[in-house]
Amino acid sequence: MANIMKALTEGTDASGGFVVPEELSRSILEFIQAKAVTIDDLQTVPMGSDELRLPSLTAGSTVRVGVGENAAITGADLGMGRTTMSAVKFAALMTASTELLEDAPQSVATIVSEQFGKDLALSIDNQILGTTTANFAGALGFTGNANNTLSSSSLSWQELVSASHLVLADDQPSPDVMYSHPNNVRTFKLLTDGNARPIFDEALYGSPLLRNGVIGTLLGMEIKPTTQLTTSSLIMGVKKQFGYYATRRNIRFNRFYNIATDDWVFQANTRVAFAIKHNNAYALIHSIA
Repeated sequence: MANIMKALTEGTDASGGFVVPEELSRSILEFIQAKAVTIDDLQTVPMGSDELRLPSLTAGSTVRVGVGENAAITGADLGMGRTTMSAVKFAALMTASTELLEDAPQSVATIVSEQFGKDLALSIDNQILGTTTANFAGALGFTGNANNTLSSSSLSWQELVSASHLVLADDQPSPDVMYSHPNNVRTFKLLTDGNARPIFDEALYGSPLLRNGVIGTLLGMEIKPTTQLTTSSLIMGVKKQFGYYATRRNIRFNRFYNIATDDWVFQANTRVAFAIKHNNAYALIHSIA
């Protein structure tokens, strides 16, 4: 907030002075981090070029038990693969007339940075969670990427347990986060176990979970509502294990005056990358009626 208030004192609104690029860039990044539900759950890696190749293990060692004295220890060849991450540009643009800037309260700087942050955060979440691989080849919601998938006609305690056990069966820890459309929250709140006991633990006012976009827990998983998934699918995973996230270009905020129309154009952009780390560290439930 201190950065925003400083930006508000720089120049006059009509001349676009309420937005100082360096200050607003930091503010937009803060809003992205606050609004995006996925980024905090991913393993962050440094990215020094537009493409990053990370090594991955495809075959490990073979353990021999009861090896005799002076006996040869046989093993397996180390299998190595790689995960490739490609930077994708996300950009948002808006225009404001000089009249609007003249008549608007000084809080317009907060509005601009918050809107850019929200729009970019939703777009990044959409590409990470979505069903298309057009930008991020490792989209979690794409059925061809998930090692663990479950088609369910309805959300039930049994289905959630089954999906969680798909991850456990692949020698991964129990899932600790779930992404789902807000319209599914009511169903979560009504779920009961075999003894008719509610299994949803709602985060109440003052809970630190609320600051991270979590509305409650279910089977040990933090529930994060997002409109970037449809009501017919949800994703549960193990934090820091199911995905990589990298930033190639930090937020850049730009502005210019359009003399022909007497308005200001504001633009914010960033370049980030995402890839699936372990496709058995998450489960996708789809086709929910």
